[in-house]
Order: sequence, then structure tokens, then C-alpha cells
Amino acid sequence: MIASRTAHWPRRAAAVVMAAAGALALVASLSGCDPKEAGSAAVVGGVRITETQINHDAAAVLAAFAQAGTAAPSNATLLRTLVDRAIDNELVEAAGKQEKITITQGEIDKLIADNGGRVKLSADFATRDGLWLPPGQIDDLARSSLIQLALGSRLAPGADATTVDAAVTKFKTKLATELGVTVSPRYGTWSRTSLEITGNLDDLSEPVGGEPSPSPTPSAG
Repeated sequence: MIASRTAHWPRRAAAVVMAAAGALALVASLSGCDPKEAGSAAVVGGVRITETQINHDAAAVLAAFAQAGTAAPSNATLLRTLVDRAIDNELVEAAGKQEKITITQGEIDKLIADNGGRVKLSADFATRDGLWLPPGQIDDLARSSLIQLALGSRLAPGADATTVDAAVTKFKTKLATELGVTVSPRYGTWSRTSLEITGNLDDLSEPVGGEPSPSPTPSAG
């Protein structure tokens, strides 16, 4: 089973994969750098998530929708989701390093194979509502899932899924506060209550970082 944002593959991604904790465990803290001015969508503990990277990922997802012949999500929704997951990935990596969790390629390969293989999952996850994983990032999602599953086992050994999720969410929230997480106001603001990007968007239909933002692809019918 696979877990992405409470332990990943994202809980939003669906029942065929196992989420293990905190899809949205991030808290924004102020830093001396303005992500928007720096050309960053977000900064996590000094690690920049660039707007170029987010635009590239969005274009890959929209291409998958076009190939499937189905309607894509709105620009704002897609970009927010991609930024949110990119932040979570950095946070999970930091958690894995801090807790000295090692994930092998063999474990990643097995998790992917057990859930249908890269080809099937790439097509499925790219257009799955609320997940929108760019093709080629299946291994990254599997790695994040496995780190969080291991983290959950350490934090709440033998506990039920709800307790494990809460423990991992609490850990990531604390870590996010320690590292510092900043998000460009272009994407909205972090809510310390819901731990999601909320609020008004700053023209996400306009080019991001000097590059054209992708536009949703209409359904082929």
C-alpha cells in the first residue's frame, strides 16, 4: 500500500493507497527572504521551491489531461496543489534525515509494483482529482510514503491509522516551525488552523516567475 501529504501517497489520492499521516502538516513561518521576489514559490528551511519547477510540473499534468481527453483543474487549484505537495516533500525529506530513516530503491520498486506498476500509476495519478502527480514523480511519492510510514511506526508503534496520522502530523508541524516555511503570497497564505494554503490568490492566471503559467485543457468531449 502506498502513502503524500498525511503520509503519502496523499490521503486525497484515494483508497487504493494507504495514507499514513498528515497530508497538510505545514506551518508558515516568516524568514528574511520574500519567496515571490526571489522567484520561489516557497522556501522550506532554506531550500527553494522555484516557480519554474512548479510551472514545469503543471505543464506535465496538463499534458496528461490533454492525452486523456478530460477537463483539467483550474490553474489556481492545480498550482496550489503542486506547491503544497512540493513543500510537504521537502518537509518529509527533512524528517527522514532527522530521524535517520533510510529508504532503498528496492523498497520503492516493491511499493510501486504492489500498487500496479509505474505505467499504470503514472497515468492514474496524473489525472486523479486532488492528486495531480506529474508523470515521472511516482518514485518520489513512493519514497515520501515510505518515510512517513516508517516515521509513524516510530512515533506511535502498534497504533491505529488515525493515531499514527495525528502523530506524524504533529511531528511535521513542529518541524515546519523549526525549519521555517515561507510561501509566496501569489498562492495565498498558510492557515495555522487547517494547515493548508488558503485566502485570496494573487493572479495565478498570470505568468509566474516570468514564464507563462499553463492554462487548463478543455475536455475533448
